[in-house]
Amino acid sequence: MNHETFSAKEALGLLGTEVRLCLEREGLPIGTPGRIVQVRRGGQCKSGFAVAVQWQSSCRQTQGEFTKTEFKRFLIVPLSTA
Repeated sequence: MNHETFSAKEALGLLGTEVRLCLEREGLPIGTPGRIVQVRRGGQCKSGFAVAVQWQSSCRQTQGEFTKTEFKRFLIVPLSTA
């Protein structure tokens, strides 16, 4: 799979964003909430930027790394309920 990565500006703009899984991944169920907590250069693609999500799961504390391609496939950004 060809992974599109984030630009530095895109990735930094996502820091602190709340997300939810829309497909199962890493043993976590659909709907698991998380927050983007880190920007990583390179990562699995060796170029561009990826974001790290800290999952808010009752069963375990874990992080997942997402390229732009994976972000579009696995995550949704919930609408604000303000």
